[in-house]
Amino acid sequence: MKRSILCAGLLLLFTAILLVSCQDQPKQQLVAYRSDFQVWTMRPDGTQVTKAVDLDFATANLKWSPDRTRIAFTVIKSPNQSSIWIANSDGSAPRQVSEEFDSISAAWLNDNVLLTGVITDSDSPDVLPVYDDYTNYILDLQNGTMREYSRGPESVVSVPPGSRWLAWNGHLGLVLHDLDSNAWPISPELLPTGPHAFDVSPSGDTFMVCQHSMSDDTLSGLYIATLEQDGIGEPTFAYPIEDSMCVYVRWSPDGQYVAFLDNRNILYLVDAASFSLIRSFEIGPLVESSFIWSPDSKYVVVHRHYGEPGPGPKEIARVDVETGEIVRLTKNESVEYLTDWVALPSR
Repeated sequence: MKRSILCAGLLLLFTAILLVSCQDQPKQQLVAYRSDFQVWTMRPDGTQVTKAVDLDFATANLKWSPDRTRIAFTVIKSPNQSSIWIANSDGSAPRQVSEEFDSISAAWLNDNVLLTGVITDSDSPDVLPVYDDYTNYILDLQNGTMREYSRGPESVVSVPPGSRWLAWNGHLGLVLHDLDSNAWPISPELLPTGPHAFDVSPSGDTFMVCQHSMSDDTLSGLYIATLEQDGIGEPTFAYPIEDSMCVYVRWSPDGQYVAFLDNRNILYLVDAASFSLIRSFEIGPLVESSFIWSPDSKYVVVHRHYGEPGPGPKEIARVDVETGEIVRLTKNESVEYLTDWVALPSR
């Protein structure tokens, strides 16, 4: 009897230790960026630089799936021959999942669906495509189908848990879509200051937009609204932006912060509960007016010039959102732009 109790106790203790060790197992964080038309990854301290996918073709736009088991990326075989590919999270077993187009990029909606923006019938790589050249598709990875849902250039933000998305379309404005082909235009009163000046909270229940007022009747700044089944609720003014224009805004992954970048390369960190300013700091000169949050919400990474803007070094840098400290990560002048940051389970 005592022996049985002892064995049961040891088994419970071993199970508890195993569970704790699994929970405490560190995750491997990787920042992805493009250089020389290949996608590379590195640790967020700038070490362990590795080619993400070893192919003989140019690659771009790497994005890890929400469950972190796969990556999607664009393969460019010629200036007018691009397709979406999928690989395992370590870059192994790459395979083509879309037809080839003049240009194509993809964003994950959920673990089985990609939203793709396609350019077709463009006259030449040197001529900017027109509105009719853009088509947006739902790419279902389970059955391989691509279904059109809108036309025109757009940027998208997924609405958790991944069955709806908000799209900023250059001609249609802001539109809420779902997988059943329903679409709800967002009030024209909420007009983002750019294609990346809106976001959805990690919980999926709140929508945020940066708006620049052209009249005395409305204030310039951040507005928030509740996302509903058939659109959004009444927008509420949340934070003023008076002397500059917001060009990029993103909630932190943990939902505690809102960070936005203005047209003067100043990053603002705002408390997401009270919408009060925590701090701001200059992070320019930037190559791209954007940033990527770290999975733990402690840092953002940016693509910036070193020295004055121009043909000089363009590098990836990590910014501590608590202190504003900027740490240069890459030393390669051929770095072109950021693609993603992920925390993968250690192998």
